[in-house]
Amino acid sequence: MKNGDHVNKGKDTSKWQLVRRIFLTDPVTATEAKKTFIKRKPGANVFRYAKDISLFITLKNDDKTGTVYPPLLSVEYGESSYDDYMRDTEITITFSVSYHLDQEGRWKSISVSNLLLVSKF
Repeated sequence: MKNGDHVNKGKDTSKWQLVRRIFLTDPVTATEAKKTFIKRKPGANVFRYAKDISLFITLKNDDKTGTVYPPLLSVEYGESSYDDYMRDTEITITFSVSYHLDQEGRWKSISVSNLLLVSKF
């Protein structure tokens, strides 16, 4: 949370806070949860893990073929409780990769070349 708002929750990417480090499991809650789960002592009630990992790759629309903008890795975290652990509840972790290429420049080039071909005949 930052200034009372959840960080990176909305669609407005101008308000996102980008970071260079992520975690697959939260080491603090994982350690406390492990102590709690094994010894049944009071401690962390949840175990945090990376629930959904998405990699977004945007290809550049310039003369150099095969160039990309810096990729964006989006991680959504989930929580599992002690009760989930005791019930042996299965958790689902997803990973996806999506590629994006802005076709607007390509279609403009195609339409101009088509106009040139039509004007020749």
